[in-house]
Order: sequence, then structure tokens, then C-alpha cells
Amino acid sequence: MVHLSLLKEDPMLPPPTWSIHSLLPGLPIIMKRGPENVPITRITHNSKEVVPGTLFVAIRGYATDGHTFIPEAIRRGASCIVLEDPSYIPPDPSILTIQVPSSRQAMALIASNYYQNPTRHLTLIGITGTNGKTTLTYLLESIVNRSHIPNGVIGTINYRFGTTSIEAKTTTPDPLVLQKTLSAMVASGIRVVSMEVSSHALSLHRVDGCHFDIAVWTNLSRDHLDFHRTMEDYFKAKETLFTHHLAFSQKNNKRAVINLDDPYGKRLKDALTDVPVLTYGTTIEADVHPINVELNTSGTTLSAETPGGKLSLYSNLIGYHNLMNVLAVIAIGVSLDVPANAIIEGLKSIVIPGRLQRVENSLGIDVLIDYAHTPDALENVLQSIKPLVRGRIITVFGCGGDRDRGKRPLMGAIAERLSDLVILTNDNPRTEDPDIILNEIESGISILPPLEESDFSSAIKGYLKMPDRKNAIHLAIHIASPGDIVLIAGKGHEPYQIIGTTRIPLSDADVAKEAVREKARARG
Repeated sequence: MVHLSLLKEDPMLPPPTWSIHSLLPGLPIIMKRGPENVPITRITHNSKEVVPGTLFVAIRGYATDGHTFIPEAIRRGASCIVLEDPSYIPPDPSILTIQVPSSRQAMALIASNYYQNPTRHLTLIGITGTNGKTTLTYLLESIVNRSHIPNGVIGTINYRFGTTSIEAKTTTPDPLVLQKTLSAMVASGIRVVSMEVSSHALSLHRVDGCHFDIAVWTNLSRDHLDFHRTMEDYFKAKETLFTHHLAFSQKNNKRAVINLDDPYGKRLKDALTDVPVLTYGTTIEADVHPINVELNTSGTTLSAETPGGKLSLYSNLIGYHNLMNVLAVIAIGVSLDVPANAIIEGLKSIVIPGRLQRVENSLGIDVLIDYAHTPDALENVLQSIKPLVRGRIITVFGCGGDRDRGKRPLMGAIAERLSDLVILTNDNPRTEDPDIILNEIESGISILPPLEESDFSSAIKGYLKMPDRKNAIHLAIHIASPGDIVLIAGKGHEPYQIIGTTRIPLSDADVAKEAVREKARARG
């Protein structure tokens, strides 16, 4: 893992200075005042990073307003101020000042120009939806690798290309980080990039200035309503990847790839008139659909109809939701003209961190780690494994603090309906009281009986509250019998737990492996 600042500077990255005119193409401008011959050596929205020659963008945030830091930026030597609030226009007319409708949009467009518009030199696939984005980037990376085409990924787990891997702070990064990373990819010879595009990124203009070749819609279900407020707002935010970014992309041969099984996907397809659409789903109306499917705990065997003909393959991914992911990546592969053998080989054997990640053991139990942290994702995973289980389903999960509280009882009800035993535990409680979070999840449970820890190991049905996540995982594996499935949901690949504002090292996979070893030793 490397830090972004260590990315090698090379010819595709910006020269030492830029003229202001080279940074403004495509930028809506309300007012421009001051000398325009100033050299620009840096752009930032953090006043602490300003040095002489810096273009400072004042962004109104949720905790602080960047406009209030304009005087500090000027004291530090800023050559240009970009702002949206005219009441903060500096009184000194010798400071180049540009007023724009949206500082966030301006930041993204200026960053793209600063890094020489890297997406014009890449085949860019943007993937949006509530669930499946990360899995699709891994699958797409695998099939493109089999085609021997250099490619990169920008997503929830990391931003990676070649031998470079940068830890992801957000699913879709800040425009400066995004454009610098894309520029470094171009300089490294990368030709294809798959990028998870979150609803936050779309609402906050992080991908403005990116030119997409393909936009992919996976699904939409309840999530992030603390940010978007309503499902309609959530849908409208994600829809802009297609109706704005893809529609106005300067690429040739643009295409939308849409899940026709998803009601919002159908709505989106009907609304798109400016770009070709390729659909995937389980019905014959979809352009890519299954003919024969066999699902088991080892994987998925599939024959699919595609515009290029029949495709038969095996994937070690399990469950219905992964069938949809496989169909999606076939559709993307067809859109990219990936050879059939590359799709077949690329999907055969792949491990995706924290996405139904199997913890190998000799105990006769299936231990699965999954990132499912929304009602729809948890329901999909549990419905996928329920027909495959020979014993009980033991589910360990919680809900994140400082996030949508309305989904907590919904997830409690889903876990109760589709599990035999449930352990409610901490996810990332952040600054909320963990007991309140557990109580709100518990309010959705109405049938399973509450149990004490002393009764849990011998129970057939019931639930338990155990705030300590490590202890909860150990207990679930300790009580599991051959034929049982233990699902540890919510945090997936995350190697930490956020308590208060502190990240504490904690990996579900590592804890589960430790518990499996302890149980194996106890059995002799």
C-alpha cells in the first residue's frame, strides 16, 4: 500500500505552472475580476496547503464554510480565489477572483483541466447502485486482465493499478485525488479503468470532468437516507451518472448497462433516449439472461444468452445476488468486446475481500464474511445461502452509528426471518451509544426469543445482544455444528472498527480465522 503523495510525477502530471486560461475550459463563470496573467502552481480547497501561486477554491462544507478561510489563503499567497458566495469577494482588486455557481463543480472541472483531462485517454466504466459495485470492479478487473489489457480500479477497498495500491478513504475520491490518480494511471500505460461511483460523489460533483464510456446500474434499495432524505432523491442522484455524465461524455460508442430485474433500473432504461442501452437480468426480455443456472455452496454454473451468442461458464461466487453480478460483468464484457474465453476464465476463480468471503476450515461449517450493511444487501445474502444450508444459519451483524437509523429495525426483521440464531453486535458505532443502536435493531425482531449467553449454545432459535464484535464472532463459531452457516455481515473487508472518532484495528476475517483455529484445537 502506498500513499497517494508517493505517486511518481511524470510527463502526464502537470508541469510546474499553468496559466489560468488553461484551467477554466468548461467552467461556468458568473464573474471574473483581477489580473489574469498570474501563474498557477497548485490547486486546493484547504487553506493550510496554500503557498504562493495557489488557486484556492472556497467550498461550503457541512461543518465549516471554506469561504471564511479566504483571508488566510490570501495571506499565504494565493494567486486566485474561486468562490460561489459573492459576499466573500476580496476587497483587493489585485487578487484574481472568479465567482461560479458551484464551488464543488468548479473544483472538479479545474482539477480535470489541471491534470490534462486524463479520462479522455482512458476507457472509463462507471458503476453505480446500492449493492454490487465493489464485486463488479473485481470481476471486471479479472476479465480485462485475461484480455491482457492494462487496467485499474477506483473503489471502496482501494485505488489500484499495476503495482500501485492506495487505501481508499471514500468510495469515489475527492476530485483532486481522483484526477491525480487517473493521470498517474494514464502515465503508467493503463487503458481501462472501472470506477465505483457513489451517490455522494454524484451529488457532490466529484466526477464532474470525467468522460465515461460505459455507465452501469446494479440496483437501488434503502441506504444513505441520512444524506439523501428520500428514495426519490437517492434515485435522482444516481440517475445523473447516465442522464448527465454519460449523456454529455465526449466519448464515442457510449453505452448504459442496466439491471432489468431492478424496478429503478427499468425506470432508468425507459428514461434514457440519448445513449444505447444493454440490459441484463433473469428474464428473457434482458439482452443478457441465463438459460440454465445451478447454484450451490461451491459456486455457480451458468449458461447465458448474450448479443454475441451463448456463453457457458462456472464461477466460484455463490448466491442469487452474485448471479446478478456475473450477468452484469458479462454485459459489460460484451460492451467492451472482451473475448468470450477471457470472460469465462476471468470469472472462474476469484476472491473478493469481504464479499461472501469464505473462511476455510475443517470443521464442517461454512463461515462467510460479507459487507452487507443495508436491508436489501442483508436480505439478498441470506436468501442466497438459505436454500444451500444443511443445518442452521447463524447471523452476526450490527448497524453503523451516525447513519440512517430507519434501516435498523428493517435489518433486525430480515435477520430474524431468514436466520435461526442471530447475534446483534457493534458495527461501527461511531459517536452514537452502541446500546441504542442495538435496541433499535432489536425493535424489528418480534418472533425470535431473546436469549442469555448461557442458553445460546444449545438453542435452536433465538437472538442475543453482544456488543463486543470479537466476542460475538467467537461465540457464533463456537456454537456452530457441521452443516451450519455462520454469516458475519456488515463490515466485510474493513480492517478496523470506528468507536467514537477512533479507528481500532479489527478484521472480521482475522477474528473468524482465530475462532476457527481455537475450535479446531479444542476438538483435538
